[in-house]
Amino acid sequence: MRRTILSISFVALLVALWGLWQCRYERTQGFPVWRLTDIRENAPPVPGVGWLGTEDHPIVRVTVDSRNPVVAACFQIPGAPAVKMLHLKFRLIAYDLSRGKEKWEDGRFMVDWHDPSGMENFKTDPVGSIVGNDRSKLENIVIETRGDAAVPSLRLENLGSAGAFDLSDLEISVVNERMLWKTGKWLLAIAWLAWGFYVIRSWPGISRWRALAGSAIWLLACMNFVVPGPWKAQRPMGEKFNIGMEAPAVTIGKTPPPVGMNVGAVTAEGKMPVQGSFALQVKLLFAQARPFLHALLLFAPTLAMMYFIGKKPALWLSIILAFAIESAQAVFGYGFDWIDILDLTCDAVGVWLAVWSHAKMVGIGWIHPKTPPLIQR
Repeated sequence: MRRTILSISFVALLVALWGLWQCRYERTQGFPVWRLTDIRENAPPVPGVGWLGTEDHPIVRVTVDSRNPVVAACFQIPGAPAVKMLHLKFRLIAYDLSRGKEKWEDGRFMVDWHDPSGMENFKTDPVGSIVGNDRSKLENIVIETRGDAAVPSLRLENLGSAGAFDLSDLEISVVNERMLWKTGKWLLAIAWLAWGFYVIRSWPGISRWRALAGSAIWLLACMNFVVPGPWKAQRPMGEKFNIGMEAPAVTIGKTPPPVGMNVGAVTAEGKMPVQGSFALQVKLLFAQARPFLHALLLFAPTLAMMYFIGKKPALWLSIILAFAIESAQAVFGYGFDWIDILDLTCDAVGVWLAVWSHAKMVGIGWIHPKTPPLIQR
């Protein structure tokens, strides 16, 4: 009966997490929805940048060739004030876009954040990139300044050696976090903490405080590597966020750019700094050490849980954590391929190393088998 209740509650918590995440953001009242028609109306001519499509559904194409070996352009979002969050819907399509000498030399779509007091660009957030003849799905993401409110503008760069890419179906909305999320995320975290607690307590001989400590370690790992996860840009669990109905359309028209904001042809940003959580930055900066880092990702929380709750419950929670990490990447739209299978293998190695290390700690007397840290059935 206890296993049945834990299984049903696990599914219920997953459903609650999905529903809460999809409703995390809502449109901020008083702002229009900007589209490519508004961007085109205020866009200066830039060599290598052309406008295609229809009057109502324009497409912007960025092409490199012998006359324009590098194309980088910034466009104002007309009338956009200083904000903290933007919801972006868009599609990227590449046409024989050959990557340059560096891995990051491809077609890029970014958002520049400008200091409202002086309009200098103090941060650039990558939004999407494309190469070859790829065609992205209709993307839906939320980006935020992670600081004070700033004035956003759009940046398009083609750093490839040849080819072009299109940006289409663009919609830009100012959003904020719903109170439902601000309150509900803590209630849901407590519910997951309780679920982990009762899973651990299903093994006899584990005290309440040690079960609570083990569950807290597991929950912290899930929050950092599963949901919300290590990513800076937030994606929906599925097709799109439920941000609410759009306000009546507003005609923005011709609007001069803010004083100090550079629009038109600009200098390319070059290699972008790695963004996201510290763990994600380390993983991307040291890509060749990916297997080791993935093993370490599971090693540390597994060993910590074993110290408090013993081997078997820690193993079960570690297996759930490993599959949750890889599943979250797929649910958030980052895909699943053979590299993720390698990651799961490395996760298993990390768990095995934790078991081995725990046994060694018992062997050398750091943990005595009869003391509370080592719980036996």
